[in-house]
Amino acid sequence: MNPEPNTSLKINIFLSAVSAEFKTEREALAKMLRNNHFVREQSDFEQGPGTLLQKLEVYIRDECHAVIFLTGNRYGAEPPAPEAAPALNGEPKRYSYTQWEYIFATRHNKARFVFSPAADYPLSDDAKNRTPEDPALAALQTVFIDEHIRKAGKDRSPFHSLDDLKDQVRALRLEALRYARASHLPLKTEPPYVGLRRFEERDREHFYGRDSLLDELLPVVQREPLLLVTGHSGSGKSSVLRAGLIPRWRKIHGDNAPILLFNPDNNPFEGLYEGLRTAGIDKAECAWVKDGHADVFGELVRRIPSLRGKAPLIIVDQFEEIFTRVPLSARDTVDQFVAALVAAHRSGSGSIILAMRDDFYGNLERHRTLCDILDTGERTRRIMRPTDSELRAIIEAPALSHGV
Repeated sequence: MNPEPNTSLKINIFLSAVSAEFKTEREALAKMLRNNHFVREQSDFEQGPGTLLQKLEVYIRDECHAVIFLTGNRYGAEPPAPEAAPALNGEPKRYSYTQWEYIFATRHNKARFVFSPAADYPLSDDAKNRTPEDPALAALQTVFIDEHIRKAGKDRSPFHSLDDLKDQVRALRLEALRYARASHLPLKTEPPYVGLRRFEERDREHFYGRDSLLDELLPVVQREPLLLVTGHSGSGKSSVLRAGLIPRWRKIHGDNAPILLFNPDNNPFEGLYEGLRTAGIDKAECAWVKDGHADVFGELVRRIPSLRGKAPLIIVDQFEEIFTRVPLSARDTVDQFVAALVAAHRSGSGSIILAMRDDFYGNLERHRTLCDILDTGERTRRIMRPTDSELRAIIEAPALSHGV
């Protein structure tokens, strides 16, 4: 008899469902499963190079252990014609994104668990408020379910309520773990760890363990025009902002959302200039910021064409450099930069995050107006070092995503 698999093992699960029909159910399952597993959804692959369909297949093929499908009457969205991949056996059939996700799981021999609602299942508000789908598309969905799911014997018992669905999914745990142990996903050759350096936005695929923190931080950033993020040296402030917050910001506001990231160095206005140049702003359009302006952040959205009328996300990383790097002879520059931050807060010129080591918090006392702003409400957020469970995810998840 084979021994039971290690039930503490976390596996990669992909959740597939048409949002117009099962968005509420998918989100509830994701929240439940993330306590024990690594969960991905289609929206996690919408950013970055390559077509969405290509990225979905690569993930399901190379990293995913099991796919959970919620199927109903809706066909869902189709990939655009140039993106559509050839169907199984080269047959020129139409498939939606969710159907392709099932096809990829079949093609690459992944565990597939398909759940459909019972006739008495109460529709969620998401589904009730949607306009009816074209009958021709619903017919395509019916044919797909019959040919690819029912004939393959992959459909489970219909669920009668959300709690019933959760119970059925929980019951899959040992079955999914056995399959994951037997799958022997190939190891990738590129190491998934960044070592002692901080995480950058390009490392977002390997950034794990900080979801709860980001879930709390993002709404505050969207709500407050000025925010201080502080914590001990090594607590992960820079990594959280660069590899965690920025990708989530782009997911909400689009790949072209203006984001400026810079360090003050020995002159914060010159640091801002370097941040603008890194963001692709022509030097002729932004050279003026180096001169120092009391309303520099408001001027950005008025004077730079690509920022005009937009509210950029501005991250001043290692903000303590205004105390440690700027020469004493240039303290007026610091005062002017702090005045610009205060003016930006009052005018709402974008969302500004200051990331600073907490042992320099006392240095802010000479800037009372800024202190008063940051001491109000939720405008100061302290990042703690990872908990034991977060450290486990930080260590295990990148390895698991590489097939370990």
